Amino acid sequence: MDYREFINEIRENILDFMPPEYGTAEVRVDGVMKNNSVMKQGLSIHKDGAVITPKLYLEDFFQSYENGISMEDVCSRIANEYVKHTIDDKTFSAESIMDFEKAKNNITTKVVCAKNNKSLLRDRPSTKLDDLAVVYQVEVGITQIGKCTTPITNEIMRSWGVTVNDIHKTAVDNTERLNPSRLIAMESVIFGTEENFLEEGKPYEQCAMMILTNENKMGGAAVLANPDTLGKVSEVINDSFYILPSSVHEVIVIPKEVAREMGMTPKELGEMVRDVNAQEVSREERLSDHIYEFDKDKKSLETVKESKEKTKDLER
Repeated sequence: MDYREFINEIRENILDFMPPEYGTAEVRVDGVMKNNSVMKQGLSIHKDGAVITPKLYLEDFFQSYENGISMEDVCSRIANEYVKHTIDDKTFSAESIMDFEKAKNNITTKVVCAKNNKSLLRDRPSTKLDDLAVVYQVEVGITQIGKCTTPITNEIMRSWGVTVNDIHKTAVDNTERLNPSRLIAMESVIFGTEENFLEEGKPYEQCAMMILTNENKMGGAAVLANPDTLGKVSEVINDSFYILPSSVHEVIVIPKEVAREMGMTPKELGEMVRDVNAQEVSREERLSDHIYEFDKDKKSLETVKESKEKTKDLER
């Protein structure tokens, strides 16, 4: 059975594995453009009366099927996962999303590579951040898995009657409030003793490498859109710093003085990022193939040109 046939089987049979309240639901499977122009097939089940429905992507389930899992077991797993992704405590209706005053407190940021998301950016308001782009989403509820979001499109922005700048300022403030930033020593993650250096009164001990992310470690690279948080990092470490974009979920911070002391050049750090991207990070979760510098005095984020490869980023 090829992937197209697999999708048809899921579409035709998944309701047999769903709870009774989904008995008359409509099943849809459609292509969704994800980060870095990765196209995925998203399953949505539109239950009577439901306003917001999750999408569950089928590629990993197809892989399980190819690895020998029966179609019945695959359908059962999909049904269980879908229920977990369904919003338990709905905060928004479709009308709420289209009303800026009702949605504005839940608008947050997401940071993506501009060059590799041209198609996505045509349909969504965005703000340039060096060679990255800041896009926006509304956090619409909580599931058993985590937060559920819906992207802000140009159509939604027009219906709100606001500007990109209005959305950006609101989203940056909300992101830190709803998903507080965390700066933690890399070795503390390994040993399970994580301490957030950004917490008030938390003493900083010099580290070669630190992870900068958010509390739930999902979409944590959005912190790059917040100059105040990056400024706070530079104050904590009392130095400018390099940023290694390890994924859309987290970045690695290296104080510039530490890098100099350890003989880590920008060129070598860029090579490290590209190696990790190629071997350990899925294309959908990659952020960039070179490093950035936050200047403590200028309060600015810029690409470190020496870290760039002469060939095109992320094309490997």
